[in-house]
Amino acid sequence: MLDIDILKAELNKLFNPDNPGFVGYPADILNVAINWANAYDAYALSAQDQSKDSIISANKAGFQTGLESLPNANIGTAELSALAFETAFVNYWTGGVFAIGKLPEFGVGGTGIFSIETTSLVISVVPSMMYNQVLPVFSTIKPSLIDTVDAIAQAMHNATIGVIVTITGLDTSLPTPVPIVSVGNIS
Repeated sequence: MLDIDILKAELNKLFNPDNPGFVGYPADILNVAINWANAYDAYALSAQDQSKDSIISANKAGFQTGLESLPNANIGTAELSALAFETAFVNYWTGGVFAIGKLPEFGVGGTGIFSIETTSLVISVVPSMMYNQVLPVFSTIKPSLIDTVDAIAQAMHNATIGVIVTITGLDTSLPTPVPIVSVGNIS
């Protein structure tokens, strides 16, 4: 299950020079993107679908690639930064795969009860989910490092719990089970 405290701890490694895990302030955008991708991935790998199955794969490299378009801090804008995070987020989750095994509590199709789960995939990410969450944070200066980390973590967490997973399978109809689907957010 997603834990915002994991994300806060990972972000502190990016921002807080007093943190024992501090990664330093990279001189180039590639290393900035790598650090952010590592931080987000460490948090997101605890995601579960609606049946409480764990994430198997997501696109960490895609998150990094999305952030490689971050603007230079001296000339960039909050909007451009939020757009880079949106791209990274969509890259990370699109096509994400969750384990199969635990059956969802309900579904649509046939009897509404799963007998077999065949797939659990992120088939789409709501457009502008991350952008709308991080833009207000990036647009205002926070009074402290703790407030900055908390605000960014909360925004990223809010976007992440909005990711939608579709589980497919077969129901309990006899003699021939029929297709069944469950759609829900990750947790």
